[in-house]
Amino acid sequence: MTLGGLALAVGILVDEATVEIENIHTQMRKSKSIALAVWNGNHQTAIPRLLAMLCILAVFVPTFFMQGAPRELFYPLSLAVGFAIIGSHILSSTLVPILCIWLLRDKHAGKPTEVSQFFLVKWFDNFIGSVIGLRWIVVPVYLTACALLVWMTVSRVGVDIFPNVDAGEFRIRLRAQDGTHIDVTEKLAIAVLELIRWNSDQRLLLSESQLVPIELVAEGNTPQGLIALALSNRPELAESRHLVGEAVERLKREQHAPLVPSVLLAASYGGLGGGLGGNLSNYGDRLDADAVAFWEMRQLGFGERAAQREARSRITQARMRELATMDRIALEVNETQAQIQARKKQIEISKEAVQAANDSFEKNWERIRNGQGLPIEALQSIQAPATAQREYIRAVSEYNTAQFTLQRSLEWPISDTQTDL
Repeated sequence: MTLGGLALAVGILVDEATVEIENIHTQMRKSKSIALAVWNGNHQTAIPRLLAMLCILAVFVPTFFMQGAPRELFYPLSLAVGFAIIGSHILSSTLVPILCIWLLRDKHAGKPTEVSQFFLVKWFDNFIGSVIGLRWIVVPVYLTACALLVWMTVSRVGVDIFPNVDAGEFRIRLRAQDGTHIDVTEKLAIAVLELIRWNSDQRLLLSESQLVPIELVAEGNTPQGLIALALSNRPELAESRHLVGEAVERLKREQHAPLVPSVLLAASYGGLGGGLGGNLSNYGDRLDADAVAFWEMRQLGFGERAAQREARSRITQARMRELATMDRIALEVNETQAQIQARKKQIEISKEAVQAANDSFEKNWERIRNGQGLPIEALQSIQAPATAQREYIRAVSEYNTAQFTLQRSLEWPISDTQTDL
């Protein structure tokens, strides 16, 4: 993307110097010296070139706020274009004027000459002069039009690199049982195609038209069994056990530290009169091997005692955290199981309420047909089944949520506790 950014900015890089050189040639006809012409040309184009550079850089500012793949894709391009344009602006403002004075030193600046202009150029000059004269009206109108355009298009502009396109199609994956003959598979595919080309007057219905309770944990499980299962599966409890074991090993190390010596091994070699013995005439080489063993007792034994007490306190803290984790897991299992039982009772009550509401609707409707009831009674009897059905759906949804919560508390042992639905 860096090379792509440089390729994108090639034309813009040349424009900075081109604009200034053209203006310098224009000023040469109006100035008395080359240096003055270069000065005027650079001074007149400095602000316009700066604004043009800032406008181009503003286009790439949103790339710095992108995340993920779009940032990795466009961030190098933005940096390449930005630094290239900034460098081009700096060189066109510093090096180009110096080179113009050096290369155009043999040219002579002349007096102002009248240059014939094409009528379109004259018309454009008059138009620009009129716009500039009405700038206090043109600028607010321009800003208002830009704001209106942004407001109308901001909700329709996508933010994805590859936006989602609705192609007006869908895919169906058909899989028969393993070992199915090719002829049977062909018949199944033809039946599916015939079902897709159904008559518009026919209605497609869901195979499961209502929300049903899901039983992930069998009812016969006791709270003690579920708690034991959760304690054996939860990873945070296993972590607590390992921390307790680590604290015990630390205590053992502190207890045996004064009894285990520290051993230092060393070897040295020497020559030129460093031979063995105390005789000066021995000029042989010398090779020494040393071994030192020492026992350490920190602060006359008080330090060892303090280290052991610290290790014992770490064991106590680890065990307390383990007990707290066990209590929390047991509380989660008990609360969730209680919620499951309560939601199951609520489901039964909701079923009875739905049946009673339907029976009431039938009776009220029959009374109205016989001219004995009021229309308000029919309205109430119509609303009652809908309300009872919503309560039933809510009870089933909460029951299923409690089932999944219990599974999470047991660390998802579905294969061990699932039953046939």
